[in-house]
Amino acid sequence: MRPPREVTEAIAAYVPAHGSRLRPPLGSEKSFIYEWGVRVEFEEDNKTHVAWLCLADAECRRTKQNLYVMSHNRTSRAVKHLRLAHNIVSDKTSAEWGHKRKREDESEPAQLDAQPSERAYQPLPKKPLVDLPQRPTMAAEALTAWNGENEEQRSEVVEAIPRPITPTQEMRRILVAGGAGFIGLHLCKRLLEMGHEVLCLDNLFTSQRVNVLPLIQQYPNFEFIRHDVTEPYSCEVDHIYNLACPASPVHYQYNPIKTTKVSFLGAFNLLGLAKRVKGRIFQASTSEVYGDPEVTPQREDYWGHVNCTGVRACYDEGKRVAETLFFEYHRTHDVDIRVGRIFNTYGPGMHPYDGRVVSNFIMQALRNEDITIYGSGEQTRSFCYIDDLVDGIIRFMDCTTCIGPMNLGNPHEMTVFQLATMIIRLTGSQSKLVLCDLPNNDPRRRKPDISLAQEHLNWTPSVKIEEGLRRTIEYFSTLDLSKYKRPTNHTAHRSSQRLNSQQNGSSKPATTSN
Repeated sequence: MRPPREVTEAIAAYVPAHGSRLRPPLGSEKSFIYEWGVRVEFEEDNKTHVAWLCLADAECRRTKQNLYVMSHNRTSRAVKHLRLAHNIVSDKTSAEWGHKRKREDESEPAQLDAQPSERAYQPLPKKPLVDLPQRPTMAAEALTAWNGENEEQRSEVVEAIPRPITPTQEMRRILVAGGAGFIGLHLCKRLLEMGHEVLCLDNLFTSQRVNVLPLIQQYPNFEFIRHDVTEPYSCEVDHIYNLACPASPVHYQYNPIKTTKVSFLGAFNLLGLAKRVKGRIFQASTSEVYGDPEVTPQREDYWGHVNCTGVRACYDEGKRVAETLFFEYHRTHDVDIRVGRIFNTYGPGMHPYDGRVVSNFIMQALRNEDITIYGSGEQTRSFCYIDDLVDGIIRFMDCTTCIGPMNLGNPHEMTVFQLATMIIRLTGSQSKLVLCDLPNNDPRRRKPDISLAQEHLNWTPSVKIEEGLRRTIEYFSTLDLSKYKRPTNHTAHRSSQRLNSQQNGSSKPATTSN
C-alpha cells in the first residue's frame, strides 16, 4: 500500500537531484545495493501499514566509485559507472513499492536485463557528489507536510534521508599522485578542506607514511594507497594531479634511471587513466625545463637552455618529455590537460634533509653551523610560499581558458647570498657564510614571468619572502628529526661520484641544492 502523494513529495524534496552522484555509507565491508528512500508507518482502515518508499537507488562499492541516480520514481534503475569494465550490461531493478532489492552477498544473484536499453550506455552529466548516510534520520520538516486532520491518518517516518541537498560547489573525487610529498600533502589538505574526496597515491620513496596520518585521522573522505605510478593504476576520478617524481637533487640524482622512468611512465599511465575516465589532469612540471636560461625572466614560450647529458638531465629531460606526452594526448585523444611549470617552493612541511637551499640554510642556521654557499652567492632564485603555489595550482585546474604550459612561481628575485643573510637574521644564528665551488649546470638566474597566470587565473603570490621564512623556521624549530629519514652515506657517495665524474675528475662539492 502506498502513502498519500503529499508524503512522497515531502520526502522527495530531501533527495539529491536527478543525476547526482552518490557515495556509499562509511564502513561498508562488501559490495551491496543501497536504496535511497524512506520507511514509513501509517494508519489506514484501522490498520497499521509499513511501507518502503524507494525514491532512488544506486549500487555502492567500498572503492567509493562515482554513482548515478537514474530516477526518483517508484521503479528506479541504478546503472553502474564501471558497467562495461565489469561485464555487467545493466541492473534490473525491482524497486516496486514495499519491496527492497536483495543484497548481492545473499544466495539469489542480481538479475540482469536480457536486452538493456540504449540509455544505459549514455553517460550522465556530472552533478554534485552526495554522501549516503550510514543510518538515515528524517528532518522534521518532511513529516509536517502530511499530517491529516484525522488522528488515525498521522504518519510516522522511521527512516529517511537526513537533510536538503544544497551543495555550494561541485564536489569531486580527485586523485593526487605523489600526494605524500611536500607539495602533494599541502594540495591534498586544501582539496579536503574544500570538501572534495581525495585519493592519495605515493610509493613513499622520498616521503613517509607519518606524513599522511593526520589526514587519515581527520578526514573520512581521504584515502591513501601505496603505489608506484610506473605501474598502471585504475580508479574512477574526476580530476588527476600528477606530482609523482623526486624533486630534490639529493633524491633524483641518487637513482637517475628511476627518476626518468617516473617522469615518463608516470605521465603515460596517468594520461591513460584520464583518457579512460574523461577526467582533467594536471602535470606538475618544473622551471628546470628552462635549464640555465639565457633569457630572464623566463616566459612560457622560451624553449630553454638545457644540458641533456648532465647530471640534472634525468629530472630536467624527464619533465620535458612528460610535457610532450601531455600535449600529444591532448592533440590526439582530446584529453583535458593542464601543464604548470613550478618554480622554487618553500614552506612548512619541507623535508629537513632534502638538500634544497632553503631547508639546508635553515637547518644549518638552527644548529649554528657554517652555512655553505656554492659559487659566489650571486646566482638568483625566486621563492614561492607553498600556500600561494597550491592556490595557483587549484585555480589553474579550474581554469577553462588556458591549458598551459603556465609558470607558477613568485617573480620576486633574490640572490642566494641575500637568502642566507636573511635566514641568519631571522633565526638569530651565529652561523658564518662559507663559499664553495659552484657545481656544473647549476642555473645562474631563475625568475618566472607570471603574466599568463595573472591574466587567466587572476593569481599573484601574496606571502612575502620574510613572512614565509618566519613560518618555515618556526616549523623546522619544532621538528622531531628522529622521525625523518636522513640520506645515507651511500646516497651521498653515489651523488658525489656522479657529480665528480661530470666535472672531469675535479674535487668540487657534490651538491646542486641551490
